[in-house]
Amino acid sequence: ANKVPQVLPYTRCRLKQLRFERVKDYLLLEEEFIRNLELKTYTHYFLRKYTFITATIGSTSSPNTPITACT
Repeated sequence: ANKVPQVLPYTRCRLKQLRFERVKDYLLLEEEFIRNLELKTYTHYFLRKYTFITATIGSTSSPNTPITACT
């Protein structure tokens, strides 16, 4: 994360410093929210794809069983 810019003089600009920190916190929350949303979408997509494939082909009993297309 980026540092909040230093605001001088400290005693006269305390509110400005607090505002910068609050904006930074909101941006970090937004970044985390977007990252989680992308992860959920990605996971949901591959879960649906895996479910479709297993429903179409069927589950195999051993890992060395070749997968054949259903006709």
